[in-house]
Amino acid sequence: MAHRNSHQIAWLTLSLTVALAACGSSSEDEPKFGAAEMQAAAVGDFTGTLATDTQPTSLNLHLEHAPPGSAPACSNRTLGMSPQCVDMTTLGLRGTITTGDGKLSQTPITGSFMAFGLELTSAELRLNLPQGALLTATWSSGKFNECSVTDGTSKARACTIAR
Repeated sequence: MAHRNSHQIAWLTLSLTVALAACGSSSEDEPKFGAAEMQAAAVGDFTGTLATDTQPTSLNLHLEHAPPGSAPACSNRTLGMSPQCVDMTTLGLRGTITTGDGKLSQTPITGSFMAFGLELTSAELRLNLPQGALLTATWSSGKFNECSVTDGTSKARACTIAR
């Protein structure tokens, strides 16, 4: 029985060592950016357009950093095989949205700006809009690309946003 327990402990120790080595933190594995770089990319005033059923309308976003504690708590899960390490940095956001057609005027919004990897080379903006709509945009090369708004229907509406 003691041999069986020591065998289980050995496997557990080996598994934890491999997991820690894979997700370990050395100076080479540290992010090369911080809050200032994330805020420079995602915080501020943005303008753009939003496709509608009739014609495009203007879009104005004001985004600011939402410090931890001002956003709802959430949890992360990994289903299936053992989790792989993914370096992710998330900046909580809050702000307002205004559209030129008058449907939204200084309407409060929340969301996040998520960077994947150890360098700030690409990221995703996700903003929760009224009535369950979601604005998503990819960020790379210092600007937002591939912007769309979905509202739970099968049709996504194209949008643009820039400084």
